[in-house]
Amino acid sequence: MSRSKVSLSIKPVSGKNKSAFLVTGRCHDADAQKRFGFKTDKVRVRKNSESEAMQLIAEIENFVLAREVRSRLRSTSLDEAQLRDAEVALQLLPKGISLTQIARKFVVSDRGDFDEDPINKWIDAFRTEKEEIEQRRPKTVSNLLWRINQFINYSNVETLGDFSRESAARFLTRSHAKTGKKLSAQTMQNDWLALHSFGGYLVKVKAVANNPLQEIGRAQVEWKPPAIHNASEVAALLKASLQDVYSAGKYTPYFVICCFCGVRPEAEAPYLRMKDVTLAKSLSLSELRVTRQKVTTAKQRSVPLNAAAWRWLQYCQKQEWEIAVPTKNAYIRIRLAAGLLGSWSGDIMRHTYATMTLANGANKRDLAEWMGNSPRQIENSYMNLAKYEKSAARKWLNIKPPQ
Repeated sequence: MSRSKVSLSIKPVSGKNKSAFLVTGRCHDADAQKRFGFKTDKVRVRKNSESEAMQLIAEIENFVLAREVRSRLRSTSLDEAQLRDAEVALQLLPKGISLTQIARKFVVSDRGDFDEDPINKWIDAFRTEKEEIEQRRPKTVSNLLWRINQFINYSNVETLGDFSRESAARFLTRSHAKTGKKLSAQTMQNDWLALHSFGGYLVKVKAVANNPLQEIGRAQVEWKPPAIHNASEVAALLKASLQDVYSAGKYTPYFVICCFCGVRPEAEAPYLRMKDVTLAKSLSLSELRVTRQKVTTAKQRSVPLNAAAWRWLQYCQKQEWEIAVPTKNAYIRIRLAAGLLGSWSGDIMRHTYATMTLANGANKRDLAEWMGNSPRQIENSYMNLAKYEKSAARKWLNIKPPQ
């Protein structure tokens, strides 16, 4: 918004009975003057409180700003995504070349003659597409670019014409650089997805006629059930945390929210605090809030506390423990004391929560919402749930803190 159109300030004034606040200044927008009842561009309005005065200024500024935005969009039928796309395209064009000239070139030749273009030029455009237009997460974009650059270096791809089915197939079937062993199916699948995404972008902008990865089959990853802890192992882990000499139990809340609430141990648990936990007298009203600033998925969520989480978090609250992530040495020490040093994967506590919660009769859609996943992810990841009886889930829920 142009600052010359609206310039307002608040001045406190004293009356006979009570103080008031005066909104003074200039508003040069004719529609705003009509909307708020100003006879001229001079503004002088008395309000009973400072909050009312601030609200009036905000309403005037927002009205003028909205008019400016509408005036910019009035002459085009493009939606917001198309406008962002056009803006990015204009920034990428060299001086003296218009967007219309580039479009005409595509229309005449059906696709640009880009085979001799440096591949890095298109990688930069691909990055811009993902970051600014699709607004993908930085970590996702970084991973895509890393895999594409691995392909370029391995296959000696210099120009767009070198990006072919043969060069992509050679890269996907390569051996490990250090061990010489065949790459895992998961690595091959991730590489294929990155190159397929890049090839799809090139087809979209008509830099190539066909996506080379369409002709190459996607590697199939053999499904493996996630490793989980049984009830006795979870109990041993919490006992080891309580009895750890050096930490004196202060890491117990961390293990509780990971094992009984399904919080991501590395991405979410470090940012949570006891103030995010609601411990009501009724179990149905108790929950753990994973807010938008602390969540790794698109939506914030609330995780209802089960009986075990409710009991343990009440115990931790009485001890005045805050949620704290164990140090590397403490992590190893506690797992060693619990006899779990060898059988451990990054999300094993989260997998345990999902498996036991579903085995206890929870709906997969509800669990997906509590864990920040999709129902399909829950179904695909926890196919081994049928192996777990309800009695095993009950033992997990009956793990109790010391009296």
